[in-house]
Amino acid sequence: MTALMEVAAADGVLSEAERRWIIGFANATGAPQVVLDQLQNYQAKGMDELLKVFHIESGHVHGKYALLSLIYDGFRAAGADEELHPKEVEAIYALGKTLGADAKQIKQ
Repeated sequence: MTALMEVAAADGVLSEAERRWIIGFANATGAPQVVLDQLQNYQAKGMDELLKVFHIESGHVHGKYALLSLIYDGFRAAGADEELHPKEVEAIYALGKTLGADAKQIKQ
């Protein structure tokens, strides 16, 4: 879920609408209360930090097995404030490419 937070904050602002959407999504997908609490107070660290550990070679389970879902959810989280900023789109593409997706997969 922190990947979604970083994507949504890529435009320099993690809006309250984006944060609420991500927390709601986490809750709906069964995240434990401790994760929901962490998301409530999460401060974005920047995509560079995320991409250092969240790449195809890392073996990160969510990224490896749910690549396209992560990209899709990234678009939904970033657009939760009714504005999909170009920097958020760039962040989604960067995350997808880091996890092994090509531009065609991301664009679909």
